[in-house]
Amino acid sequence: MKISKKNVPTTVDVAAQQLIDSLTEAEQEEFRDADALAMHFGIGLTIRNAWKLHDHDTSIHRDALASEGYGDSGYDPLDGDSISSMIIAKAQEMLHGDAGGCSDPEK
Repeated sequence: MKISKKNVPTTVDVAAQQLIDSLTEAEQEEFRDADALAMHFGIGLTIRNAWKLHDHDTSIHRDALASEGYGDSGYDPLDGDSISSMIIAKAQEMLHGDAGGCSDPEK
């Protein structure tokens, strides 16, 4: 797995796709059915640090808030741990074929 610190995603969907793209086929097989909680200190830690998910003034943080229904409410219950969990869950959905695909217009 190789996560780029230079190519920080702007949405949870794009982050999930980047995460998938960073995995080899063998890693994708293992990741697909892995326990999301067990990945908190492995993949979760890597993406939290690389993509600065604890920073609140970022596009990906605003996208995560909107996807959880908080939008412009001024209420912000999400932290980097929550957002990394959202990304992992979305990536697993995508690998299972449960998601509509990446919303990245460049793909």
